[in-house]
Amino acid sequence: HYLNYAGVDLVRHPEKLIEDAKSLTPKLIVVDSHAKVTRVNEENSNNEMGRVWDEGFLPLARDTGARNRDTTSVNTRGASL
Repeated sequence: HYLNYAGVDLVRHPEKLIEDAKSLTPKLIVVDSHAKVTRVNEENSNNEMGRVWDEGFLPLARDTGARNRDTTSVNTRGASL
């Protein structure tokens, strides 16, 4: 299954994605791309990104029972952009 809708926000409204994903009983959830769903002021901030993991990705995995994989942008050599 493929969920695609505007406004996925694992910071302010993680419950929307979690509820939709739970209805599908997934084995694996791939979030593409991490930057598009986290919408934080400072993506290099440990505090802000820690909140994303604590309130978004971890509940997504725990509540759905699925493994999570987020993606980041990489160039053709595999280096982060």
